Amino acid sequence: MQTAKEKIEHIFKKGSGTFINRCYAIYSIIEEHGDNFGELLKYTFETNGFIESDNSTDAFLMISKSQEEELKNDYGDIVNGIIKALLKRNFETEVDYYEEYWKAINSAIFVSKESRVFALYYALIDKRLPYCVLESGVKMTNMEYRDRQEHLKAEITRMRFVIYNENLFEQNTETASILLKIINSVADEIDRIVLFSYLIDEIQKSSNLSSNSIHRLISALE
Repeated sequence: MQTAKEKIEHIFKKGSGTFINRCYAIYSIIEEHGDNFGELLKYTFETNGFIESDNSTDAFLMISKSQEEELKNDYGDIVNGIIKALLKRNFETEVDYYEEYWKAINSAIFVSKESRVFALYYALIDKRLPYCVLESGVKMTNMEYRDRQEHLKAEITRMRFVIYNENLFEQNTETASILLKIINSVADEIDRIVLFSYLIDEIQKSSNLSSNSIHRLISALE
């Protein structure tokens, strides 16, 4: 007999039809194996996007396109609010987050299975997830940050050239290798953090970067 995780993986590998309807099947599997909701949700979110389906199984239609739009109108903001609220909390483990999310989407707010499936689907396509427990990051004053940028002018100049000349390289790996070489050329770890921070700042604040540029820069950070 297949385990719950194997069944979920099978949906990702073989499932066809719209993603929300594949989420219906995944939700049903998690619901059926109700002793470990958090762990199964964690597996689902961390598997999503890393397996390309061969669409070898027959598609089934539980939620139509028009129903999906209605669910989005009725529950989209609610789901977004739940995700936002949970992300503000500091969970000890990823499983703890997913257990709370499962409780939230199975509350009285969601009056039908279709609405609960939508809540799973809408979270799975949210770029803020999967949830990760992270260590505390480095903090510094604005003055210290500016001082460090001042003595990193040469490296920042080179990074800026790479960032704003998106046609320099054909592949993300080329962009990544150059940016990482620049960052790793400084010995001090805090200085390297400042350079990464500069790179993130440029991605976030610049309206002149094309979506392709942003994709290339994010790939460079991965």
